[in-house]
Amino acid sequence: MSLPENATAGNSPGDSPARRPPVDRGDLDMRIARDGSWHYRGSPINRMPLVKLFASVLRREADGSYWLVTPAERGRIAVEDAPFLAVALTAEAEGREQRLIFRTNLDEIVTAGAEHPLTVATTAAGEPAPYILVRDALAAKLTRAVFYELVERGVVEGSGAERAFGVWSMGVFFRLGEQEADWACPLRRHRQRRQRGTRLWDARLDDATAGDRALCAPGVARTARLWRHRRSGGGGGDSPGDPRRSRSQPGMDAA
Repeated sequence: MSLPENATAGNSPGDSPARRPPVDRGDLDMRIARDGSWHYRGSPINRMPLVKLFASVLRREADGSYWLVTPAERGRIAVEDAPFLAVALTAEAEGREQRLIFRTNLDEIVTAGAEHPLTVATTAAGEPAPYILVRDALAAKLTRAVFYELVERGVVEGSGAERAFGVWSMGVFFRLGEQEADWACPLRRHRQRRQRGTRLWDARLDDATAGDRALCAPGVARTARLWRHRRSGGGGGDSPGDPRRSRSQPGMDAA
């Protein structure tokens, strides 16, 4: 029986402690893709309980290879990037007392700290590749959305040559990179745009009400009016005085 079909073999509590080394099955034709999905002989493994079972016996050797290891058997598998993904982030407290809690795609909960450090590598294309150690040399790669959320919580510590940009968790400061890094620029612009969002909409609304269609297209003007209406506590529909409420739409005339 192959290891993928016998992942629980030899785990009964009555087994003798003196046992032979597990049988080496070599390559198992199993792969963990970059998106965190597991595949066996070219087909995806869609049963989450089975994936979690395999993950529970996953080991990483000193040479970087990955193995599924049970008391009876062991076999090598391929991992395209990291075996897990960090798909959600929850932050508790603030400052140096902050706790950054990650959830993986297999529902493992990990809090960044001395035992579960955050690291950021750099790809050949200059993009950040952030990871958190889950257990036993097995890491989870942060999804782009989670990394963006993490950067939003970043602070600058130190001064001069010791100046660093990063986050605090469980009393440990984890460096995320240089504030001037190329990848940080769009993140900062994203945060600034979000903070300026209300002001931008108000400016477009003022342009629209002034009749300057060259600066504010009709579609944007209507969206801005709805935005202002909702912020003032109104509903999501057009204002009662909007003349377009009575305008017939193509293909929508009453029968």
